Amino acid sequence: MPIKNSIYDYETNTDKFYGIYRGVVECRFDPERLCRCRIRVWGVHDELKDKTPKRGIPTHELPWAEPAYGLYQGSVSGNGFWTVPLQGSYVWVFFENGNWMKPRYFATIPGQPIEPANPAEGFNDPMGEFPRGDWVDESDAHRLMKRDKLAETTLLEVKLPKQDKGVDIAFGGTWDEYPPMYQAEYPFNTVMYSHSGIYTEIDDTENNRRYHFYHPSNSYLEIGEIGQMTFRNAEKRWDICDDMKFEHVMNDYHRKVDTNRTSLVMMDQWDEIYLNRYSKIHINDRKDVLNDQIYHIFDNKIEQIDVDRKIYVLDNNTEIIDTQEKSHVKAERIYITNAENIDYSDGTKKIQSADKIHIQSAVEIILEAPTVRIKADEFLDHAAKTEIADEFIWNGIAQGKSQSAVQSDTAMIAKQLGSATAGPEFSVSSEAPEAPEAPEAPEPPEIPEIPIPPAPPIPPVLDYSDVPPEPDPCPPNPCDMVESVIV
Repeated sequence: MPIKNSIYDYETNTDKFYGIYRGVVECRFDPERLCRCRIRVWGVHDELKDKTPKRGIPTHELPWAEPAYGLYQGSVSGNGFWTVPLQGSYVWVFFENGNWMKPRYFATIPGQPIEPANPAEGFNDPMGEFPRGDWVDESDAHRLMKRDKLAETTLLEVKLPKQDKGVDIAFGGTWDEYPPMYQAEYPFNTVMYSHSGIYTEIDDTENNRRYHFYHPSNSYLEIGEIGQMTFRNAEKRWDICDDMKFEHVMNDYHRKVDTNRTSLVMMDQWDEIYLNRYSKIHINDRKDVLNDQIYHIFDNKIEQIDVDRKIYVLDNNTEIIDTQEKSHVKAERIYITNAENIDYSDGTKKIQSADKIHIQSAVEIILEAPTVRIKADEFLDHAAKTEIADEFIWNGIAQGKSQSAVQSDTAMIAKQLGSATAGPEFSVSSEAPEAPEAPEAPEPPEIPEIPIPPAPPIPPVLDYSDVPPEPDPCPPNPCDMVESVIV
């Protein structure tokens, strides 16, 4: 790493060492964990690591240099900003009260290395890691700060290839993850980068103000110029809220879960939807209600079942119709079995079948009304006991029978019902009232179309090509014309 001063310009002062010196961190592993470093200082030490009677000092014999941190929180009892420079870093050093055994470091010095670290020589990282070989002849400034060699940064190596794209939206459509918002220009991007790959950007580039936090697991948080935000975590995530949580989404809300999702609410849950609600379940739907269930529908209810429907009521079943109800059941056979009480106290029920209607009871079947009308070609009574009350009309006219035939049939019925106890009036009417026509089976209700929400707009693809350096707007520094300046 080039420096303004040649190491031979420093003359060792055996009495006191005042002023500021340049040094290289050779050891950062302080056994006392006081953030101290062993630093080889130009003008005080030489580059030889092999100790001789007059020259050379091994790394482990360099005195520990204590840090001189900033004023933030005073660096006491854990308060403050704590960090230890990497081995191979260039730092500024001074000696407290001029004592060469009490070095203090307080700032680092970036540069442009001309060769990688040589562990065998002093003023180098003994582990040979820094400066890195792929950064030779390149400024130490981070590439995201200077917008250089972006193809070798996590921006293009990791984030772009792993973008989440084509995520399905319920009832149709997809969306893509917003692309990285990097459009930094030098020197407006502030980068704080750790050697493990964790970094933070605070970008003040005009029209692209941006904050970016990145973890090498490809977890990141990025906020763009207009407030657009991308948050991604690569592994498990826990959200813990010790009190109330409020969430307000002012536009569409799209969510997709690739595997299972559970929800446990220990108390009440309220859902209020101002417009329509649509649910589509591709396989089964099961709901267990361990107590009462109440539905209140203030308008019509439409149900369409394309195949079978079964309802099991293990106890009583009660239906209350406040106004007229009409039920039309059309089937080849209808069975009502094991019913203790079926009560239609109001409204009209009509059961129509082209084949048979079979009403079966283990005890008795009661047809109770002021008038009971039975219309059939043939009436057969196989009951052990039949009680006729009020008025019983069997209409044979509709089948083309004459009045005498009706009377004959009435006598036949009376004979068949010889053991029955006739009521006060038992008559046969030749004028059969018109039977109400069976209503036609209603057409299946039209299922309303479900509006498909539009997919969110695809964000623009940004340009991540390296920007060539602009002409230096600053005039030449006269100090740059001098190869060496003596301090």
